Amino acid sequence: GSERARRSVGWDGEKGGGKGAERLCCVPKRGVVMAEDSIKVKYVIGGAPNTAKAEGTHLSADPTGETDHIGYASGRSAVVRSVSDPKDVVVFLEHKAAVTVVRFSPDGQLIASADEHGTVHVWDHKTGIQKHEFQGSGSIIRDLVFSSDMKFMVVGSEARGTFAKAVKFPSGGAAGKSCGGHTKRVLAVDIRMKPSKQIIVASEDFRVSIHKGPPVGEYATPKVLNYHTNFVNDIRYSPDGTRFATCSTDRTIVVLDAETCETLQTIQGHEASVLQLCWSKDGTQIITCGSDRTIRTWDAATGDEKHCIKVGDEDTDQQSSIIVVPKTEELVSLSLDGTLNVFDAGASEPKAKIFGHSKVPVGLALVGETLYSADYLGKLVPWKINAGSTTTEKRFNGAHGPTTLNAIGANSKVIATIGMDGQVFLIPTETLTFSEPIEIKGGGKDVSVAASPAEGAACCVVLNEARMVAIAYDGSVLAEFEFDPAHRATSVAISADGTEIAASYEVSGGAGELVFGKIESGKLAIAEDTKVSLLTPANKMAYSPDGSTIVIGETSRRVRFVSSKGEDVGGGGLMHSARVDAVAFAPDSKYAVTGGLDGSVAVWEVGTKGDYRRLKSAHRGGVTGIAFAEDGTIFTTGGDNAIIAWSMD
Repeated sequence: GSERARRSVGWDGEKGGGKGAERLCCVPKRGVVMAEDSIKVKYVIGGAPNTAKAEGTHLSADPTGETDHIGYASGRSAVVRSVSDPKDVVVFLEHKAAVTVVRFSPDGQLIASADEHGTVHVWDHKTGIQKHEFQGSGSIIRDLVFSSDMKFMVVGSEARGTFAKAVKFPSGGAAGKSCGGHTKRVLAVDIRMKPSKQIIVASEDFRVSIHKGPPVGEYATPKVLNYHTNFVNDIRYSPDGTRFATCSTDRTIVVLDAETCETLQTIQGHEASVLQLCWSKDGTQIITCGSDRTIRTWDAATGDEKHCIKVGDEDTDQQSSIIVVPKTEELVSLSLDGTLNVFDAGASEPKAKIFGHSKVPVGLALVGETLYSADYLGKLVPWKINAGSTTTEKRFNGAHGPTTLNAIGANSKVIATIGMDGQVFLIPTETLTFSEPIEIKGGGKDVSVAASPAEGAACCVVLNEARMVAIAYDGSVLAEFEFDPAHRATSVAISADGTEIAASYEVSGGAGELVFGKIESGKLAIAEDTKVSLLTPANKMAYSPDGSTIVIGETSRRVRFVSSKGEDVGGGGLMHSARVDAVAFAPDSKYAVTGGLDGSVAVWEVGTKGDYRRLKSAHRGGVTGIAFAEDGTIFTTGGDNAIIAWSMD
């Protein structure tokens, strides 16, 4: 697990990695010697699959049955993970655009992933190291598959004129002409090599096309079928290649003879769009899922319904994908909210659920043994850090949760979030139930939560560009402060006891200032005599647990430490090459950890100039959240949607 996790984020060991793996190292500065491997991966929590309402999502599973690994797209990452072991995960990070599909090769050795730029990357299943790269399409690739002999691939895309085509593997060169017959984007493709070579294509134009090949002959004419009355969302051959099945937004599943294209069964039963399908291992059953929140199993020969699973009643319970894991014959379905549901064959309730983020997280908050993560679309997930990458039994719940988030903070009693819409949610840690939000005029940018607020002190403080507001546990506003209209507020921090507040803002010319305040008689009183001048405003700040020090991550990439009195403490510097987007203190207040937009992480000793440990590339797309546990474990999250646990030697 730890070895696979290391390689997933690019650790290339002593020999060095190929493309797809960035070297993680700690760089010495000013004569300070740091061990190159002083920060190591403990485990990785992969992101959740991408989903879209009323659209299917292609999942894939190891076809050899040697592992229980599944593959999927998550943001700009391609993820391969074990269904049973949450620590067994590989995250591929070489894509420059959102990944759309991930497929296993027939021998299980390679993974092919494609993205919205039409690029196909082929990489090693076990190491995550890239083997091949080619331009598979001039537009968004919606699906791709390997031929059984691994000499060809078929690509389905949104490229007008070449919606589907066969390419040679591994060169990516054209294998004959494109697969014509469609006028709208292709949603799914499949290929068989026996008993004869054949390609099948499903499209949004309600049509299914059948092509001889690969290669596709220059003058070959496809057979085009028009038996569906709406989008054809998925198409798959039976295991023996003698039949294929399609499913559609018109709520039907159709089984056809692959040679004659004669309709064998038209199956009805879903109450909404049928989004994805798969065949059982022996080819006797077809499993489908859809927008009606159900997973249904059908007899492939008769069309009779054998089993129906109702996953839930919420909109987020709509089922976007379904696959059978060959090794275990478990069913894995995908809910609209990105949850992977694992079912034993014939079961009606999931044996496990796999959670994560399919959108970029905005932050982390660690309280005891529970880590809270949140993404910009308002999804929050609680994790048990003492049990590795597994979630707690309790889930966030309630009728009206956040729909947009900018920041998160927490203590033992409450999790606080702020969105760009200005809504503040105070969520009890005991129940994780959303209540009515607190509305802050002018939107929301940052939030800071007091670890153990004193009697009558604020539990949190929120900030937007014009004002900051101190809030009590019951949601009442204790005090409010409006900034000078000439200033633009950027970040806020509150001390552990909730009595002191620090805020930063931008002044004319792009410079920054740091001010300190206290709540007095219902007002936020700012101490004008303790202003601290900054080269650029703070983008993120945090008080140390003992309240003595503030770590400042500036927009200009500088890290600085000041005392709670505004005095320079020493330490910090210019390690990051871009804006600092995440900061946190160690529980003993002696160290701080920072993360940058450049994806780097640094661990600083407070008051010691130039003494730090650096992780050059922790997350593709930048580090957006960071936390420091009691045992020294550092948790980070970022633009790759993953959460990574690190240890320091």
